[in-house]
Amino acid sequence: MNRILFTAVTCIVSVWFFSTSCNRTTSKDQNRQADMETETIQPAITDAGLITPAEPFKNQPNKLCTVIRKLDISYYNPKKEVEDVSQYPKKYCLLDVCLDGPSSNGNIVNLGGADEMVTSSYELIKVFNSYEETKSYVEKYLIEDVVYEE
Repeated sequence: MNRILFTAVTCIVSVWFFSTSCNRTTSKDQNRQADMETETIQPAITDAGLITPAEPFKNQPNKLCTVIRKLDISYYNPKKEVEDVSQYPKKYCLLDVCLDGPSSNGNIVNLGGADEMVTSSYELIKVFNSYEETKSYVEKYLIEDVVYEE
């Protein structure tokens, strides 16, 4: 009984934490950057007040607002029409999960584990082309919330 109560309270607190406003905006404009396998969409950061790949914690209340998850092509390049997403590689993506409201793109990411779903809207900040690039970025900027997959 205590374990169920603890799990319920943990879920409620996690959802509340990630749904609170960070009182800042995120880029909605996007430009395209081609790579050898697929076309990748990177956000166009034009306002100095917005977060950037070079400043992943700019104007954020804490480090848990910046996460890295491995996403399939329908998330990192939603404009590309594909019949089978498994034919394209998943890529690591830098995500901003502290938004003032639900993302206009409607994307949601699981911030919990495989056994506990904690979801949040997100804005795509950067798409990494390799594990090595991701690992280097994590080490350089000390990103704390990273889920590595095979």
